[in-house]
Amino acid sequence: MFSQKRDQIIKKLNKLDVDQMNSNEIYDLKLAFDQLLKNTSKPLIDLRYAYDIVKNTNVVVFEWGLDINVPTLYVSENVSQFGYKPEDFYSGPLKDYWAFLHPEDIEKIKEDLYYARELGQPYVHDYRVICKSGEVRWVEERVIYERDSKGNLTHEKGILFDITEMKSLQYELEASKERYKRIFQNSSVIIFTIDLAGYINAVNQMFIKTFGYEEAEVLGNHISTFLVNKEDDLLINKDIGSEKEETLDMAFYKKNKDIIVLNLSSKVIDALDHEIEIVAVDVSEKKKDEQKIRYLSYHDKLTKLYNRAYFDDMLEKFSQSNQFPFSIIVGDLNGLKDLNDNYGHKSGDVLLQDVAKIIMESCRDLDIVCRIGGDEFGIICPNTHEEGARALCQRIRDLCMQTHIEPLGYPSIALGFSTMHNNHKDVEALFKAADDHMYKNKMTFKKSTSGMYIRALQIMLEKNSYESKDHTNNMENMAIEFGNALSLGPDQMDDLSLVALLHDIGKVGIPNDILNKPGPLTSEEYKIVKGHSYIGYSILETVPATHQLAQYILYHHEWYDGSGYPEGLKAREIPLISRIVHLIDAFEVMTRGTIYKAKKSKKDALEEIKSLSGIQFDPDLVKILQVLVS
Repeated sequence: MFSQKRDQIIKKLNKLDVDQMNSNEIYDLKLAFDQLLKNTSKPLIDLRYAYDIVKNTNVVVFEWGLDINVPTLYVSENVSQFGYKPEDFYSGPLKDYWAFLHPEDIEKIKEDLYYARELGQPYVHDYRVICKSGEVRWVEERVIYERDSKGNLTHEKGILFDITEMKSLQYELEASKERYKRIFQNSSVIIFTIDLAGYINAVNQMFIKTFGYEEAEVLGNHISTFLVNKEDDLLINKDIGSEKEETLDMAFYKKNKDIIVLNLSSKVIDALDHEIEIVAVDVSEKKKDEQKIRYLSYHDKLTKLYNRAYFDDMLEKFSQSNQFPFSIIVGDLNGLKDLNDNYGHKSGDVLLQDVAKIIMESCRDLDIVCRIGGDEFGIICPNTHEEGARALCQRIRDLCMQTHIEPLGYPSIALGFSTMHNNHKDVEALFKAADDHMYKNKMTFKKSTSGMYIRALQIMLEKNSYESKDHTNNMENMAIEFGNALSLGPDQMDDLSLVALLHDIGKVGIPNDILNKPGPLTSEEYKIVKGHSYIGYSILETVPATHQLAQYILYHHEWYDGSGYPEGLKAREIPLISRIVHLIDAFEVMTRGTIYKAKKSKKDALEEIKSLSGIQFDPDLVKILQVLVS
């Protein structure tokens, strides 16, 4: 019976986790020994013999008395792990137990032990001992005290086990922590830690130096407190501390409100508390350099607008992303070459800069304005139909007419636009359509080659006939109103505008005495006057820039019923632009009057035109005219 219980206790002791054993458990161990002896059939067995059951463990059992002559009452045989025998503590060199202890620890142990005796409470402490070989080992001692019936302390009982390896690990851990602390504090990069909620737990000296805060001003604050873009907090929650080996660039506010850009990387350093260490490198200057390079690669140095590379990239991006509708406007600055030749390139540069400002002022914030060539500009207009693009072109022209630039005067820019409603048309076709439209518009500018030719003819016409500048201006304005009412495309609008200006250009070939004759014309004279359509056609057909307008000029006196001239075309055989110009020319002549016909009111002019609807004029166009002039 005794041996069975002894074996059970030895088995428990072998499984005992001494590192987790507290004083109460030591006391329970004593009770187990006492119970063992009480239940044995050998009443003469002393308690100290029961301690033999621990001899196969590394737990050394001691019992000390308070008699100075016999201080050690019992020590288990496994004290041999330190090189000694129990007898060494009974009567040998370690009879004075203090000789077993490291000299440097004795005073502290005595102080703590005497204090514990006064309290009479279980006591745990650790200290160093000197092995017989001279080796120094660490032990942990756990002691309980026994008293007599009067409460006087009689003796002490306890266990002792070797914790040298544990101490060594502890030292290494402390040393590692100290090394980490030194690295953390003295690192040349910014290091700080946050919890999973994003609150800052610790910062190093570089953090303090870089941000300009005192440590107390930072700790406990949420990281978003210092973020420039508060939404970056979502990226931190998503990516920081994850298993991804990624870095993030984020902008932070320093204490003085300056902005710093940091490249962040992180790792979880405490799996239990989920503390995250973030290492940050200041990349502000690098970012500035990158932004500068990107700016230079996508901007025109002179005007500060975007350049052709950016224009092409964005045009392709809009097309591929199906962001329809969008329009592009292409502009060509008129007169730049003459200005450079006559006043030098510095004056030309000033003109380019001023026109760039005019365009920017005319555009919306979301429009993308670019200088795409020497005197060319390109604008990408998101979410813009033809009407919006046409209106923007007009705003640019109007602002040019309000802006005087020395020594040029008022700048002028030829503009053309095209709109993409779906991906059925590629960007090259889109750009070509806008470019073609722009060149048609450029023909009306008096300083362009074609424009100078056309303007010269207009001046000749004004000086040698009854055709006035007011007449051609009124014709052009009415033509634009008609074109808008019919929702004509940009090409047709330009053609209509130019034909309205040039419709009677052939009259330069008609003798003045016939053009200015106050009375009715003879049949021969009328035949000569009718020839002005062919003359105009011949003049314009020979100039490449106006070649396509020649046919419209040729047919602008055809009647809807086929009784007009020169070829007797009827109805829709007559080009639309010719039909429009024929109608508005008649209305303008009626309401302006001539040297042989009295001026009519708008009402009377409309009545006469209505009476000729379907005969001389297109009925559908007559209805539109009624709406426009009413």
